[in-house]
Order: sequence, then C-alpha cells, then structure tokens
Amino acid sequence: MEILDEACNVLSAWDRRVNLDSRGAQVFSEYWAALRRAIGSQFQDVILDQSFWRVDFDPAQPLITPRGVDASVPSTVDLVGRSLISAGERLRSNNVAFDAPWGEVQFLERNGENIPIHGGAGTMGVFGAISAGLSDGGYRNPSSGNSYIQVVTWDESDCPIADTILTHSQSTDPASPHYGDQTREYSAKRWVRFPLLRGRYRRRANRRYPGARRVVPTPRRRTQGRWRAPPDTT
Repeated sequence: MEILDEACNVLSAWDRRVNLDSRGAQVFSEYWAALRRAIGSQFQDVILDQSFWRVDFDPAQPLITPRGVDASVPSTVDLVGRSLISAGERLRSNNVAFDAPWGEVQFLERNGENIPIHGGAGTMGVFGAISAGLSDGGYRNPSSGNSYIQVVTWDESDCPIADTILTHSQSTDPASPHYGDQTREYSAKRWVRFPLLRGRYRRRANRRYPGARRVVPTPRRRTQGRWRAPPDTT
C-alpha cells in the first residue's frame, strides 16, 4: 500500500527526536498512539503484549530494553502494518505532511503567529513532554506537559543561580508584550535568568514594567509583635 510505504520511508529517515527540525515525529506519534489503543495499558505507558518485542525487558539493561519488533509473530506484523496505515490516514485527513518539520506541525498560536514547540507526548517516552491533540494542520495549542521549568545551581556567591521558563508565557492578555515572549524563548531552547535578590527584582520590574512600583511585594518578618522589612541584600 502506498500510504504504508510512505510512512515506513519517513520513519526510516526520522532522527528519533522531537526537535523543531525533526521530520517524521508525527508519523511515530500517531503510530504509537494506535499501538497503545490496541495493546497498551490505560494506566501505564507500556505495551502489555509480551510477544510484541524481539528483545524483552531486562532489568540489567533498562535503557535499551525492551526493543525491536518480533517480526516472526504474524499477528504482530499485521498489527504494525494496520497501526502505520491508521497513522498515515489520520495525518492525511488532517492535512499534515508525513515529512514536515516538527516545528511546522506542533505549535502554539499567539496573535496570528504559530510559535513552534519542540517535545512530544510523554506517553511515548518523551522527557520534554508536550501534549496536543491532532487537528487540521497539526498539533495546535498544547494543553498539558512542560509548563513552568526551573533549574538551580550555586557558585561561590551568596545567591543561587536560577534559570526558568514559562512555556505558555506569563500573560493571558493578547495585547500584552508578555503574551508570547517566553514561549518564543522556550521554542529557541533559551532560559530566563531569575533575579533572586530584592534589589534585582525592583530594577527588572521597573525596566520591564515602567511605572509599576509594586510589582514585587516587599517580604516582611515579625519582630517583637511588629512587622518590619528585612535588610536589602543587594
């Protein structure tokens, strides 16, 4: 079948990633979803049919097992073929090219701009989990997955070093400049350095939100029945 041949050819060239320039991730996404519907667990991201894999799970090699499809089992070969055809039909019916770059297929819409989003369904083992249902034109406006991400480290100073990102951006107001700014940063795999000291908060707030003098509330502590602000540690 022509649709099966095209799906196989695209998958054979796929880099097995869900980066913006990966081609074929959409085929695997729909193929894996079809397999899970047929022989997967509704509670775990695993294949329940132990005859499916050529090499079964080995606790001593958890990163590379199970692996391979056991083509000696006729029912497995039939299931794989039907799942690939189902994947191709779903993509075609939603006008998604099999080999389109992932960044053109999965995106977040912001004021008429399609911001490409890397990552994929956690149900197929993607660590950078992004969940979006297939609709006409691709996987629009992910509804779950990576949201607020923060990584922290330390150096010889007194202040931790924190990088953060809010994948859907901070504002829900389409007129705000912060409606899609961090989404673009996430798309480009860039971080936002978090200002941890109070003076840095104020300077950044005044720079990004001119006139907003109370964007960041002053922390307070109680001393002998009265409240007072802690000393500025800038």
